[in-house]
Amino acid sequence: MPQTANATPYRDSLLKALADPVAAVLYLNACVEDQDPRVSLIALRDVADAQSARLP
Repeated sequence: MPQTANATPYRDSLLKALADPVAAVLYLNACVEDQDPRVSLIALRDVADAQSARLP
């Protein structure tokens, strides 16, 4: 499906949400429950990317 002009890419929205430390903890907790360890690794990368974007 083509992206519309008003749509925000998923990763951009995710990283913006994960910039909040509380949201990041909830996201990590949910991802750790998955049996596939790759999910946890991707979640850690997402949170690290979001948190590093907050640094001055």
